[in-house]
Amino acid sequence: DSPAWRAEVFKDKVLRNLRRIYNQQQLYLPSDRQLLLSSYEIHAQHHIHTIANWIHAYDPVCRESIKKAQKQSITNVNSIVSYISSPGTLSTCLKTNPYRKTLSQRTQKVFTDIKQRESLLDCNNISHRQHKNENTTHPNIHSHIIK
Repeated sequence: DSPAWRAEVFKDKVLRNLRRIYNQQQLYLPSDRQLLLSSYEIHAQHHIHTIANWIHAYDPVCRESIKKAQKQSITNVNSIVSYISSPGTLSTCLKTNPYRKTLSQRTQKVFTDIKQRESLLDCNNISHRQHKNENTTHPNIHSHIIK
């Protein structure tokens, strides 16, 4: 139990915890990843007591970040069963899940929307041309007034 041996055990424990924190960084929320330096190797070069204090302060934050990230990752995600239906339940599934349409149904909807927009544009163009023609005066009509 010499002081040098205890210091070495302490250093190993601190660096092992630091390595764990860096190895788990992909599990943290993106906003919490900014607590880490660019690499473990760079962080491990600091004084061992500075690292130990950093771990003491930020390890609980990192652990909580993992929990929050896991919770957020499953929020608003339906069970896989909700996306699979037997052939007889397709109409029911379409009513409960409006996004469950076949590619051909979605494509047909896009083409229908395009045709409707084109017909609206055509109507607007015809109306605009008629209005323009009604308000345009022929130069010979008012020529007697100018003379």
